[in-house]
Amino acid sequence: MCSFVNNLDFLKFALNLLQIRVGHGHFKNGLFSRISATNLSGTGGTVVVGPFSKKTATAEEIRNAAFLKFTQQNKGFARKYKYQEKFYLVYPDGSIVENLPDGSADFTLEGYRNFVDPLKRYDRLRLYLCEKSRLCLKKNFSWSYFITLQCFF
Repeated sequence: MCSFVNNLDFLKFALNLLQIRVGHGHFKNGLFSRISATNLSGTGGTVVVGPFSKKTATAEEIRNAAFLKFTQQNKGFARKYKYQEKFYLVYPDGSIVENLPDGSADFTLEGYRNFVDPLKRYDRLRLYLCEKSRLCLKKNFSWSYFITLQCFF
């Protein structure tokens, strides 16, 4: 049974749902890097997950959806990894998604998008799954440097 009174209500609801891309990454020589789909390990790539609410989606929801999608689409990933609890959802610099990168507020997709670039489309945002055992906490990372680098990609 549909609870929407009219098409305008449905449109307002649908505009608040979005999909994002989540990749698989790891630390190599102290730097976080994504694992490409053509990597010899056969566990890399990117998946599109969602729909999520831009205001209420949590890092755990996104991590769980990404893990499930990876296991469905990537047989190498499914063979190697059995438990989603062994992963963190991380930003492109390898830091754990708990708050916004500057620590100013709790994580939301809308807040993250506004932090990176308020004009950036949500489907262009990238987050990554990283094994907890391979996580390397970094210090002295400059988000302003990262945002500058994104202009070139």
